[in-house]
Amino acid sequence: MFTEHTFSEVYKVIDLLGREYKEKLPSKLLKFIDDNRDKECIIIIDPDESMLEQDISEEARDFLAYLDLEYWCDEEEKKKLIKQYKDNEEKLQNQLKEKYDVEQIFEKRRNAIEENNERKDLVEYKEKKNVFSKIINFFKKIFKK
Repeated sequence: MFTEHTFSEVYKVIDLLGREYKEKLPSKLLKFIDDNRDKECIIIIDPDESMLEQDISEEARDFLAYLDLEYWCDEEEKKKLIKQYKDNEEKLQNQLKEKYDVEQIFEKRRNAIEENNERKDLVEYKEKKNVFSKIINFFKKIFKK
């Protein structure tokens, strides 16, 4: 969900990009961004730094990436970006699959249980003798003789 702050950040970046980028966007979209932004919010963006170094929200970056893909890229750039997005999504899905793989989770659990059982086998239990058991044992020894 985009907030007023997100729209303010997007508006500021579009404003910094200049007229040629604004002209490529549909007027309804520009009006929508302008209407939904916080007009009192002050956004500071350094044009000399890359977008990754800017202090803007993830949502604003996502929105700008969408605008870039849909309106500012030519066909060749679109193909490269789409391929890169697919590759990134595939990597993410593989990482999630590896992290939450049911077989791996159960294997880890089995290993932990086996290791725990081995530890129990290695522990030697020695009975502590309290005062009463010592007295009883003393009398048992006397009566046995």
